[in-house]
Amino acid sequence: MALSADGLQAATLNQLQRNILTVYENGTPRTVQLPGARVDAALNMYKLAYSPNGRRLAVISPGSTVAVFDVKRWEVLAELSGHESFMDLAWIDDATLASCAMRLIHGLYG
Repeated sequence: MALSADGLQAATLNQLQRNILTVYENGTPRTVQLPGARVDAALNMYKLAYSPNGRRLAVISPGSTVAVFDVKRWEVLAELSGHESFMDLAWIDDATLASCAMRLIHGLYG
């Protein structure tokens, strides 16, 4: 689960359908389909992180995909893939997402 910095939005992943994101705004749930989500029951690990300004949500799915969403429109801004495995992530600032497991920094601008 992740909570936006302003506390107005929370996101969690569905425990039964792990390619479904549930977002709560003002107590109202909304579902979002994760693009390219890979289910790996053995790893069973997802991570969520809001950007500091709360405008983006990064989601790791097992395997090799990180999706970055615009939280107003729920459109995918970027998909980071092609690596062996993403284990964790953190926003350095509003435009820079770090994948610490891969020792790689991805910059998102705009």
